[in-house]
Amino acid sequence: MGCACSASSFPGSLHRFGALRNTKAEDLTPRQKYILRETWNSVVEAYRQDLGISVFKRFLTMNPELKIYFKEFRSVPISEITDRHGHPNRLMTAIDEAVKEMGNSDTFYAYLYELGIRHGGFKLVISRTHFDDLRKCFVSCIMALLDGTIPFDNIEVEKAWTALFCTISTVMLKGISQHHSV
Repeated sequence: MGCACSASSFPGSLHRFGALRNTKAEDLTPRQKYILRETWNSVVEAYRQDLGISVFKRFLTMNPELKIYFKEFRSVPISEITDRHGHPNRLMTAIDEAVKEMGNSDTFYAYLYELGIRHGGFKLVISRTHFDDLRKCFVSCIMALLDGTIPFDNIEVEKAWTALFCTISTVMLKGISQHHSV
């Protein structure tokens, strides 16, 4: 899940994505959006790269059989994944884009849907389980990073990030499904 493509790359297609708002994705409350933006902004400046690396190390440790699907990681021990590997950065860019676009539903859903379509072209059939594992890794890593540094209740922060990832997963899986049905 990660791509440096900006949501603004496909503004002419936004009308196709209005129906995605009716997905079973968990709606984000204004409070959750606020928490997500505040916690993301406190992380993105100094720790974005380290967070992406930590998430991927944890994800591939949980799912070592998936490592072969990441060309840049195939011949690298998980413990040696560094900032020279692009996928952790692309994941952080995708999350950054999702956080930025939360207030603009059409752009938000369009970005995630198109990202799903692009992920549908991979040899690995990406499933809800893969997204759930990635969510668990991300939430665990960001909560460890934020521990004691934020003015919010940890449970509230964890629920907000979980809700965002559920939305990301649901919409991207619709895009993946669309790619496979073409």
